[in-house]
This record gives sequence, C-alpha cells and structure tokens, in this order.
Amino acid sequence: MTKFLMIGASAAALMALPAIAQTAAAPAAEKSARWSAETRADVEKKVAERFAAADTNKDGVVTQAEIKAQAEARRAEGEKKMAEARTRMFTSMDADKNGQISRSEWDAHNDGMKAKWAERRETAQADGKDRREMRMKFKGGDKDGRKGHRMMHRGGFGEKWFETADADNDGRITLAEAKAKPLARFDAADANKDGTLSPEERRAAHEAKRAERRAERGAS
Repeated sequence: MTKFLMIGASAAALMALPAIAQTAAAPAAEKSARWSAETRADVEKKVAERFAAADTNKDGVVTQAEIKAQAEARRAEGEKKMAEARTRMFTSMDADKNGQISRSEWDAHNDGMKAKWAERRETAQADGKDRREMRMKFKGGDKDGRKGHRMMHRGGFGEKWFETADADNDGRITLAEAKAKPLARFDAADANKDGTLSPEERRAAHEAKRAERRAERGAS
C-alpha cells in the first residue's frame, strides 16, 4: 500500500512540474514584456535626431560649447520646473492662504497624499498592473518636482558624453563618432546577430549593465 502511495505521489509531482515551471517563467516573461524590440536602424535614427538637436549651428559637428550651453539651458529649465512645483505644493497646502503652513494643514496634506496613493494602488491592482508601472505613472507628472529634476539631467547629450564620444580628441563630435558607441553596445547585446534586439536581449543587456555598475561601486 505504501509503495502505491509513493508511486502516486511521485506521479503527481511529475504532473505538477510543467505548472511549476510555467509559474517560475511568468515573472521573467512579465519583465521582458516591459521592453520592446529595437532594430539597429532605430538606434541610428535616435542618435541622429539627438545629434541634430545638439548641433545648434547646423555645421555637421557638435562642439563642447554647444553641449555646455544646452546643459545649462536644461538645468535652468529644470530648476524653473522645480520652483513652480514647490509653489504649487505650498499653495495647495496653505488652505487658509495666510502664507504659512500650520501643523493641521501639514497633516491634512499628508493624509490627502496617503489617500491618493491608496487609490492608485487599488486602481493598479484592479487593472493588473504592478508597483513599477504605478510608480512610472506617478513620475509622469511634475507635481512633486520630479519631472523638473529629470529635465536637469536628460533631454540631450551630456557633458560626460562628449569626453567619451570624441574619439580623435579634436574637440568636435561628428555624427559617425556619435553613433559609434551606441551601435557597439547594440551589436554586443544582439546575441543572435539578426539586427534586432528582442525584449529578452534588451533586458539581459540592461541587467548586465546594472551588475557592472554595482561591481564598480563595490570595488571603489
């Protein structure tokens, strides 16, 4: 009898294996779904568009002066957005409009924020979205200044980019130089060399880069 029970249990375990494997594979599939496929031509187009925006005098090269001027403009715009966000927040908290925030107004603001987050969580769960998607949706706005902060660091080529992209160190970046490193990264990530990065390949490259950064931080 015991022998038959053991055989039955083993058979049940074997039958459950596909379901277990499917459950284990689900998170990986969900992660890959967050990435979209990207072709080599897509990368070239993105770089060309950013290069054209950075080449303010349209002479076919990007200089360090152009990069610095645009970085300053982004910083100024970011600071402006953050100042506007702080003003909006203060105005919304100052219920009696006396130019000061009382403890009761502060507490009311915090209670309101908690209620909004609870509502977002419920909506996200009802829609089957995860916490990451909910956070990304929240960051899409600039009510708390996050958008302004991001504008200080994004939107164009950065000053550090210039140092790495200027292959011949002549103080000028050509379109070919601008494309070189992004395309090299693409080719390294394109495991099957079909000219297209699948969602899985993009995610793998992203995670490898994160691991590399963590290792660098640990070594320093």
